Amino acid sequence: MTAQGKAMTLGANLSVKNEEQRILRQHLENLRQFCDEIVVTVDEASSDHSLEICREYTDKVFPIRTGVYADNIRREGSARLTTDWELWVDADQLFPPALQQEIRQAMTTGKHPVYHLPMVNMFFGHWYLRKEHWNYQLRLFRRKDFAFSRDDLHNWRFSYEGQAGFMRYPMLHYGIASVSEFLGILNRYTDLDLEALKRKGSGGLLDQSLPTPGLKALVNDPLERFDHIFNTLAYKEEREFGALYSWLFSFYTFVEKAKLLEAEHKERNAWEYGHIDMDALCRRIDRELEGEDRRREQRHSARRAYALKRWVRGLTPPYVAALIRKMSRG
Repeated sequence: MTAQGKAMTLGANLSVKNEEQRILRQHLENLRQFCDEIVVTVDEASSDHSLEICREYTDKVFPIRTGVYADNIRREGSARLTTDWELWVDADQLFPPALQQEIRQAMTTGKHPVYHLPMVNMFFGHWYLRKEHWNYQLRLFRRKDFAFSRDDLHNWRFSYEGQAGFMRYPMLHYGIASVSEFLGILNRYTDLDLEALKRKGSGGLLDQSLPTPGLKALVNDPLERFDHIFNTLAYKEEREFGALYSWLFSFYTFVEKAKLLEAEHKERNAWEYGHIDMDALCRRIDRELEGEDRRREQRHSARRAYALKRWVRGLTPPYVAALIRKMSRG
């Protein structure tokens, strides 16, 4: 209730694509326990029965065409809500009773205009329950005080007045179920990010500056990223699954850089799919062979000089050998 005695209402803004085989029914049942309204935007490219399942739980289900980064998914859902507060949800999340109560209490007091919710993640069949591995996401907000935008896959821009609040109890995230699924998502997301990375020179999973990668970025950076996750962020406490998590997310950032390097190299060299410029390639091979001939002669000369030096040292008195070593060092 507000100071005027009006009960605050809560709407769930949900987007769905091919979620039938995951926890969609459990998720929708969970939302009905504490939300006054559920609006679902279903990607038109969804090929399973997600749309039909959602219509069993709410009459506000809307097929829409998604964009590259799907900024319009949240916007389309938000435009169809009629509630005072809005909760952004994904079809792989559950809200335990303790968190449901926290959310309703926060709406009643109205102390903060927006709230970050902690999230416990499941990856590869393992729940990462240690509190230092929870991550916080801005998910709950009073609609009249909030605006948002998005210009890449991973990072939202939020606008609101006042101070954000933080919930105590976490939501449960049924994340990536297998390594195979992770690699498929990695490949799809890094492809989507590539154009933005080339255009802006920044972005990606870590929202960082990404100039054309050099040798260090491809060799040292992934190792440093692994060390940061595994040791600094203490994922080593998760033992084997901590190592698995650390390596795979380090590999994600490596693939971002690898795809950027590949794309810029191909553009710079006018590389074409399905065609080999044999003349240009043969000229490069000729130069390589000429260079190899020179390098071979240099190696032979160095070996002959070294052999001669050893022979001379073996035939002369010690003082001459010492003099030769001194001259060679000088």
